[in-house]
Amino acid sequence: MSNALHLFIKSSFFSYAGKIARLLFGIIYVYLIANYFGPEQYGSVSYLLNLAGLIALLVGNEAISETINVFTAKTKSTKVFTTLLKVQIALAIASFLLFLVLGPLFIGATEKASVELTLWASGIVLLSPASFLFPALFGGLKQFGKVLKLSFLESLINLLLAIAFVFLWPLGLLGIILAKIGSLTIFTWAAWAYFKKTTVQEIPIDTQEIKKYLINSIKFNFLKKGQTQINVLLFGIFVQTTSLGFYYLVEKISTNFIEMPLNALNEVMLTFASEKGTDTKVLENYISFLLKLSLGVAVLFSISLGLLGPILITVLFPAFAGGIVLIPFFILINLTTAFRPLTIIFKSTNQVQVLTQGYTITILFTLIGGSIAGIMYGLAGILGISALSNALFFGFLYWNVKKMKFKLKIVPAKSDWTFLINHFKQAKKE
Repeated sequence: MSNALHLFIKSSFFSYAGKIARLLFGIIYVYLIANYFGPEQYGSVSYLLNLAGLIALLVGNEAISETINVFTAKTKSTKVFTTLLKVQIALAIASFLLFLVLGPLFIGATEKASVELTLWASGIVLLSPASFLFPALFGGLKQFGKVLKLSFLESLINLLLAIAFVFLWPLGLLGIILAKIGSLTIFTWAAWAYFKKTTVQEIPIDTQEIKKYLINSIKFNFLKKGQTQINVLLFGIFVQTTSLGFYYLVEKISTNFIEMPLNALNEVMLTFASEKGTDTKVLENYISFLLKLSLGVAVLFSISLGLLGPILITVLFPAFAGGIVLIPFFILINLTTAFRPLTIIFKSTNQVQVLTQGYTITILFTLIGGSIAGIMYGLAGILGISALSNALFFGFLYWNVKKMKFKLKIVPAKSDWTFLINHFKQAKKE
């Protein structure tokens, strides 16, 4: 177990390093773009980018990427990737056409951005699946170094193109859209070049098992993104564009403080746990360790966000000072997200129907509760319902884990942190 966990920590280090690279470029990007455009225009373009990204995931792209990650880890083969690649391309085209038709109608009704910008954003819908597809493949093969390089490349290109299209060749908000399209295009080209050089021993795959997992994953990911999409819909109806600017800025800061390190751990753990999906004892140890780690990291970074977030906004983004009041809501949301390792149990054991049930419950809660809270309290009310929805979802998962007789430990011990620090130092040296 020690060697396996050491490899996990080493892989997590590479995954987190990739996110650190995105963080550094992201800080410069947000500082320049948010301050240049101000809360209203920044809120408008951020809302549009978020809507475009969610449409791409809503039709099943994330489900395919997740299936690739899980079964590549199980088979140590690229056959799953090549088998699902055509499906992924078809879904990307379908989501592109869907956004091309429905995007302008929705944006026109909510008046959150221009129709012209919305049409340009459809290019992001077409290209964004690649940013999930290839990292899923390389992650499944435990080639996290490639994921790191690709993350670094995409973030750097996006920053450079944004500077060129906004400041050197002023195209306004269109420059932000074109920069993202350009960075995704280069990312796709570089990832494909890596894939062509990837050589592994190809072995037969169980297409029926993969099909079953994929169908269930599409259902649950549709509901998962559907819940997020409901929030986007509620924002469009009940939240002013300036408030959206506050929201997306604080969300960026919150993601960098809390969600980013948690995502790095979960991405790696899904690969490792998928190999041991039938070994209950090993899976219990993996998830228990990750739960302790996630909770510890979430608490630590939540405190940091609470203390440093207001200072960062006041000093670096004075026009966005109205968003400081949103920080406690993001802390609550991300603290509940620390229980995300529970989802890995159902993914790695091919029981994603439980996740589907959980998201069905929370979607109904979010739709009804969010509508009422949006009418009464606006953005703050919707964020409060989001935090409660997270708690409801992970509470449902924990109840099902107990029914499965899984024995999980969630209270960190001193030995856990000693083990983590020692192996993290060793992984860093390597």
